[in-house]
Amino acid sequence: MEVNNYYIFILTYFSTFFLSVICILYLKSSFKQEKAFKIFTAYLFVILTIQVCLIFDLVGRYNLHLSHFYFISRFLLLSLFYHTLFKKVKHKNMVKSVNIIVISLLTIQYIMDSAAFGSQMNTLEIVLTNLGIVAFSVMYFYNSLLKPSVFMYINSGILLYLLSSTLIFCVGNILVLGSKEFRSGPMLVNSVFYIVYLGFIYIEWFKSCKKTTTNRLS
Repeated sequence: MEVNNYYIFILTYFSTFFLSVICILYLKSSFKQEKAFKIFTAYLFVILTIQVCLIFDLVGRYNLHLSHFYFISRFLLLSLFYHTLFKKVKHKNMVKSVNIIVISLLTIQYIMDSAAFGSQMNTLEIVLTNLGIVAFSVMYFYNSLLKPSVFMYINSGILLYLLSSTLIFCVGNILVLGSKEFRSGPMLVNSVFYIVYLGFIYIEWFKSCKKTTTNRLS
């Protein structure tokens, strides 16, 4: 096993374990939290399920079909997450509009080109779903400048990870055709960014749990 592939293997299993722990922590806390927290908890469990399937290769050798469910489910659940966080009607309507546009474009693409669903990573799908969430994240940051906001660690992690992973996955089709050395480097970087992203999610839980405990004592 090559050095890069070895590290990717280790990081993948570590991230899955880390995500499992985070899911348990969020689930235990979700009963006492607001709607947005519950939606994000659901998102974590969906992503964990897909990640476990990818590891155990339950749906095929290269799991390209499952990647579509990963990107689309992440887009829909995080869109719902931001829709819940936004207070102004115009921001909520923007989330709805972006969802309609993205899903409509992808539906049209899959109808016209069914091969886009299986033979390779769908660059259009990756760009549309990731940048849609990035747009919501940037808008949420902008709103936080006007007044204090919650879930800032999660929002920071989403922005950092999706911007980095978009670049990596956009060249996914090239990586599949390239040498093993060429493929493993960017994927290793993506694995590192993913763990950093999970770290932001854990910090958000820790801060939320600490805040809840403080409120009880006061």
